[in-house]
Amino acid sequence: MTRQSFAIGLLLLTALLLPVQLSAQHAIPLERFRQNVKQVWSRSKEFVADSNFDTKVTRVSRVEWQGNMGRSTPLWSMEGAFPIAWLANDGEHFVTAYDGGHLLPQSYDRSQVMLSFTRRGKIMNQITLSQLISDFSRLEKAGSSYRWFRYWGLNTCGHLVLETVEQKELLFDVTTGRPAKLESEKAPSGRGWKSHRNLLMCHEFQYPPDYLFKEDRIFDGSPSAYILLKRAQDKEWLIDVSIEDMANYPQEYARKSLAEFVLDRASGMYSADGHGSSTYPKFARGSRSRAYLAPYSEVTKK
Repeated sequence: MTRQSFAIGLLLLTALLLPVQLSAQHAIPLERFRQNVKQVWSRSKEFVADSNFDTKVTRVSRVEWQGNMGRSTPLWSMEGAFPIAWLANDGEHFVTAYDGGHLLPQSYDRSQVMLSFTRRGKIMNQITLSQLISDFSRLEKAGSSYRWFRYWGLNTCGHLVLETVEQKELLFDVTTGRPAKLESEKAPSGRGWKSHRNLLMCHEFQYPPDYLFKEDRIFDGSPSAYILLKRAQDKEWLIDVSIEDMANYPQEYARKSLAEFVLDRASGMYSADGHGSSTYPKFARGSRSRAYLAPYSEVTKK
């Protein structure tokens, strides 16, 4: 896995992730019409898995979009229906999870399979509870159950991320089901600069050593995409960083470089707010890395 790393100076730099051939259009979820069917979409919205809890069969289809209408073509199916699952952007790799979610029963089994990694329905690897939790005394009591993790999900690089109650962040390659190592591109930084990383959003950046850092968590326990920075002597937060996933933007933005997108956004903010009410993103000398200008897919294929 490759992550881009970038330095933040005194001015805001918006970091964006540019995916390949994404569509901003979404079909109406099938479960709104059929209560016993759950849909799992790939992040690219090019593939969808329909888990039918009556027939106990999951079917994966390719979706071709025409405007906001999607036309599906079945590709493969597997036995089982899964309340918690993730579908990779290739439409072949499917990860299913322990259906108890965050909670374990009091009589939990350390050999319980928590994650299953499959390719076209064939299991490639399975991860048990004992492979995820080292110190079971750290499990958090939640009524008659135990909470065992903070959050999980596919990140913007297509890897499964999980943070346990032991505050361990684990990364898995969905194509193999094996632990993945984190690799960063080298970017210029000042002496003694601190680093911040977010595995779920798949990014890392550096900031000056005399700056304070604040990152909140959202309702499901995962890290927020909004970050605040300031110098120790400042009363107010000086830098507001927003990490934005381009999967949520219209298709035409995927064709822009990061520099073009930043200038476009800055121009819009200036027109709306005026020159005195906002701080706009600029490139600091020596702080540009290849990840700024290359489409995200090119960065991650390294």
